[in-house]
Amino acid sequence: GTSCTKVTVNGKNGIKVGTVSADGNMTVTIPSGSKTLTVYIAAWSGKPGNVKVTAPTGVTVDQATLTITADTGISGSGTAYTLAGEEAGFAFTLTLTGVSADTDITFASGTARRFAIWNPSVTK
Repeated sequence: GTSCTKVTVNGKNGIKVGTVSADGNMTVTIPSGSKTLTVYIAAWSGKPGNVKVTAPTGVTVDQATLTITADTGISGSGTAYTLAGEEAGFAFTLTLTGVSADTDITFASGTARRFAIWNPSVTK
């Protein structure tokens, strides 16, 4: 992706996307036949916004925009961050159709200029 840094969120490996002054994006490659993709996403505490989700032509994702609510998020600096709240509150499950080959799903800065994403998983 662009403007990405490897980080940890509560000790789990993740990616920080974007910066205070630059938008960013990153891609998760999912295997053929995937029906759902679950990711955990948080913005910085007090910085609500949204993250844009895109897929290639022929693949449908049920949510094109993921909304990150106010007064929740992560804190910290450098490459180690801590969640404000339970991890389950940061999960987004996307329903997918048309995944007939390995497919890239892209997560990009929307109004949440920077965010962290971690722990992607799929169901088939």
